[in-house]
Amino acid sequence: MDTPWITLFERICVCANRCGLAVLVAMLSLVGCGPERMDYAKAVDDMLRINAKHQPALPEPRRDESLTTSQWIDRGMPSPARRWTGDEYRSALRVLDQELASTAPLLPKLGSSRSGDVFAKIIAIRPEITDAASRTENYAVLEALLYGEVSRLLYFEQRYIAAHWKSGAYDIELAEFGAAELKLSALRIEGARRLYESGPTPLPHRRLSDLNELRDRLGGAVMASIPSLLDQRAFGSSARRRVARSLSEGFPSFAGDLLPEHRAQIDAFLARAETGDADPEVRRLVTVARQALAKGTTSRLQQAALARGLK
Repeated sequence: MDTPWITLFERICVCANRCGLAVLVAMLSLVGCGPERMDYAKAVDDMLRINAKHQPALPEPRRDESLTTSQWIDRGMPSPARRWTGDEYRSALRVLDQELASTAPLLPKLGSSRSGDVFAKIIAIRPEITDAASRTENYAVLEALLYGEVSRLLYFEQRYIAAHWKSGAYDIELAEFGAAELKLSALRIEGARRLYESGPTPLPHRRLSDLNELRDRLGGAVMASIPSLLDQRAFGSSARRRVARSLSEGFPSFAGDLLPEHRAQIDAFLARAETGDADPEVRRLVTVARQALAKGTTSRLQQAALARGLK
């Protein structure tokens, strides 16, 4: 995929589907965009500009009109009490699609007494994914599992973005999708680093440039979380706090693996968040992130790869 094609794809998303750029940022940050890197900072600014023009104001207070778990099951949703197969995830998507035509915010919501267990099932990273990152000796298996999980989350996230554009009612849920996507990107780095540090041959990658693609995706996942910190029209204080908290928890572990250009872009966006938001969680993130960026200047992944002879 070359740069002009990416630029055209971005323009199509912006013009034809106002939520498309958000999906594009998340998708390319996790599955990659080829040898040419996407300008995540520009994508974030574009999304903020579009939101400012078109995004409906957040409902105050946030109302819970979601269907109950039993109502979702009556409509064909698999029970969240059991483990879902791939077919059941697809069934869940079809059921959500049936309700997207409604003007009321009916989709399952985070922490809801009516539908929280359904949303928890949708957003949860499957245990076999985290287990593979810590155990598998086959990097191809890990990559396949991560790719499948990213795709699954993006399908559900697209529904929530579309619903949020209608009602402004799903800001916290979108923040949760961002946190899950960032966790998956960090798991990919963790799994690769573990194999370089103690795993068998053959090595997961052939060149250091392959590692930089992984690091690029990590930076993209962080950047995809930035709009919810900066856009107070589309994201309420609770959503911004959740994003700030998840980033604060993760920064110390992955800061060193961010590429230099992403470190500078993230620092600039953090300065904007600090100026525009007095929330203590956001300010704590700025402090934690800057300390982590200043301290973690060496990529453990790259160090491990160099020690194994990667060039």
